[in-house]
Amino acid sequence: MFAKSLVKSSAWNLIGQGAPILFALVTVPLLLKTIGEARYGFLTVVWVLIGYLGLFDFGVGKAMTRVVAERLGQGDRPGAGVVAKAALMMMLGIGLVSAAGFLVFAEFIVGRLALPPPLHQEGVNAMRILALGLPFVMLTSGYRGCLEACNQFGPLNIVRVGMGLFTYLAPLAAVLWSPRLESLVAAVVAMRVVANVVHRLLYQRYCTFELAAGVPHQWRVELRKLLGFGGWMTVSNIISPMMNSLDRLIIGTIVPVAAVGYYATAYDMISKVLMLPYSITGAAFPAIAGMTDGGLVRRVYAGMFKFMAILVLPVLAGTALLADVGFHAWLGERFAQEAAPALKILAVGLLFNCVAQVPATLILTRGSPSWMALCHVVEAPCYLGLVMFLTTGWGIQGTAMAWAIRAAVDAMLLAYLAQRKLVRGALTLPLLLTIMVLAVIMFAPAFAARPLMWRLLGFLGALAVAGVIVWRYLLTETERPQLLAALQRRKEVWT
Repeated sequence: MFAKSLVKSSAWNLIGQGAPILFALVTVPLLLKTIGEARYGFLTVVWVLIGYLGLFDFGVGKAMTRVVAERLGQGDRPGAGVVAKAALMMMLGIGLVSAAGFLVFAEFIVGRLALPPPLHQEGVNAMRILALGLPFVMLTSGYRGCLEACNQFGPLNIVRVGMGLFTYLAPLAAVLWSPRLESLVAAVVAMRVVANVVHRLLYQRYCTFELAAGVPHQWRVELRKLLGFGGWMTVSNIISPMMNSLDRLIIGTIVPVAAVGYYATAYDMISKVLMLPYSITGAAFPAIAGMTDGGLVRRVYAGMFKFMAILVLPVLAGTALLADVGFHAWLGERFAQEAAPALKILAVGLLFNCVAQVPATLILTRGSPSWMALCHVVEAPCYLGLVMFLTTGWGIQGTAMAWAIRAAVDAMLLAYLAQRKLVRGALTLPLLLTIMVLAVIMFAPAFAARPLMWRLLGFLGALAVAGVIVWRYLLTETERPQLLAALQRRKEVWT
């Protein structure tokens, strides 16, 4: 039952995250053509600011999802309502403070963006309009957390798809009125206000608890819990993106700046695979948070770890295999020569990064975000030093190696902490060795110095061998008939 629910919720999450990318492919060229590069660049900054505002909510949103799911799992609906109300009020407060900051410092912020002088005042006015929408953005995030805690991923992601569509359509519609930045950002803000109303309605329709004010003592207790959990989340949310940004700055100081483009494009392309683990762990987070049976948690954790590796490995290995020909057809031979080797190395590192999402999710659901934060604090200076050393010696391939090493270390640390402190014995040595063997088999054709046709044949052979290994050594006696039954149902649907 849990597996079926997880697959369904993960599929909804994948649709919700993937659909906006498809919308962008169609609408971005139209936006560029109608408003010009400078205004479009400012619009992308607005989108980034809205997206990253969630990183600076002190982790309250994620903390609320965990605690509410935990209370619901215990049958404590009134307690869940008190936690949700406290979190929503705090997020509203953060949104209001953020809005005040943007209103006051709009001139300063826009001055740092190097807009053309004729657009400067437009940008200041638009930034102040954006400020008015920030409280609604924060409240929307809070209602989303409530829906996730109740495992309502279907309606939530239907709305997310709509938001992804209107994120691009709203500015296009605003151009019919005026191409000025004020009208473009006003359209984005209006869409976010509507999204907040829709999320509120979804909460009223699907959530099984009512927001409750509680008494002052309860509020203080719950807010301390939320901030204790969320504060450590904020540390990770700041350090992790920082490491992924500073490596590009380091590249530009060591090798020709054009190499930054090669590396950034390779990373941005391969990192799209992260939609898969994010979709799965996003769906699993509230479900695991509500589990009280330790044995069930261990089984779910081991199954997710194994499933994650099986799912992402062929996607990453296949992308690495086609990196040369893909970059050559898309951006030319020179770009392929520089970016493809880096992408292959990054693909190996991303395998570790994907499976690391499983222990990371378990650690967060068990209320121990400080472990992850401390790992990131220790990793950051070591990683940046490694980037400088390897980039100096091997260019952007060295940068990719540094990133892959950090991803591997991070995955091993998180898996060790989860295994040692939370789910002792869940991951066995034979399981880990089998996954490592699968990785070597699947990635070997991508790194082989052979013509593409031979590498494709090798990859097909690797898929066949990997399939046998998965069937014989990774799937259990209960999982094999379940898989066959699922495939049979799919066959009946298609026929």
